[in-house]
Amino acid sequence: MAAEGHTYVLFMDVNKTILMADPAGGKTVDDVVNDVIAEQAWGRTVPGTEADSAAFELAHPELVFERPTETDGAELSYVDWVRAFHPEVAATRAAAGHVAAKDVRRKHVKAFTRHGAPGAQFAATAQKLIDGIGEHLIVTSFLKALVDLEAKRAAAVVPFNIKLVFRTFGTDLPEIIPQFNAFCDGNDPRFPGVSLPAYKIDPATQVGSFHRHGAGLCVLGTQKRVISEAGHLSGEETSEPVSADRTMLALDGTFLDALLALMPGPVGSFALRDDYSAWSAAKWHPSGGKFFPVVIEPASAGITTAFFDDNINYADDASVDNIVCPVDAASGDVLPVEPQLRKTMIRVDPLSIVLDDDYYINLWARVYARFGQDTA
Repeated sequence: MAAEGHTYVLFMDVNKTILMADPAGGKTVDDVVNDVIAEQAWGRTVPGTEADSAAFELAHPELVFERPTETDGAELSYVDWVRAFHPEVAATRAAAGHVAAKDVRRKHVKAFTRHGAPGAQFAATAQKLIDGIGEHLIVTSFLKALVDLEAKRAAAVVPFNIKLVFRTFGTDLPEIIPQFNAFCDGNDPRFPGVSLPAYKIDPATQVGSFHRHGAGLCVLGTQKRVISEAGHLSGEETSEPVSADRTMLALDGTFLDALLALMPGPVGSFALRDDYSAWSAAKWHPSGGKFFPVVIEPASAGITTAFFDDNINYADDASVDNIVCPVDAASGDVLPVEPQLRKTMIRVDPLSIVLDDDYYINLWARVYARFGQDTA
């Protein structure tokens, strides 16, 4: 039976949105922290110490979530500079290809705040982030906001419902699900006495994997990569057909209702693996990105959807370079990106999710306000 009241469906990216490490990708907390800082350190290209070489020079004294608007010569972030201009990265790309160049790029980015590196002045900020993360890879601000939201839901005169859907291109669902379930069981020392068992995720049944090539589908009950429209799953070196009893959701106007039917109570959670190969094949165009059903008239439909991701692009090229593909939840038709930015597609600040424990409480409140709704 469907739950009464308005339903909020919160699609949450994992890496650098609620999880500050990437064990599956071989990244430590220190690596991810340097990634985050290098993405928010803005500068310019200057001549290097050798002929025809280039170097990066900071042009903005502080870390800034979005590109500074002041005319201070800040042209690009350090991450973008390394990708486009670092001499060693360029030489490796020419000699050994993009995969080898990616390894070199990661080497320089993860050393960004070390002594002698371009971002050494941000070393104290890096340590503050590392200390703030501690041993808990899921950030406190996300869990605190969920506790706050559940308290508001329990006390609300007008009932409302919360559905969490974790989304990731990576292989980190086996990392986040046990940690999240431990929190839901009351086993997180940051939240003594807090237990939210209704949000737990069954790793066998409350998971799924997208295939975004062609018409697309979402295969339920698996965290493996789906590699064909027939639903074949990829192992490390082999593929296997999906069993006949495996549920597959079409990526059309039925998807959101079908997903919500799998979380029938007032609250619930699900975890979905997205199809990176489709986004790559689309050359980072949103049409190949993370499938996101947008409810056009949330008040009349009784459902609000929002997608939170640190990689959502707010820049001028957002319509041709974005990680999320918004679609009309009722028809499945692809929607223009720009009207959804800052409304249903919200970019998350990876610095603030660690340094500000109220970050998600305030962010979610602003999302509700944009729809003329309030959970208070």
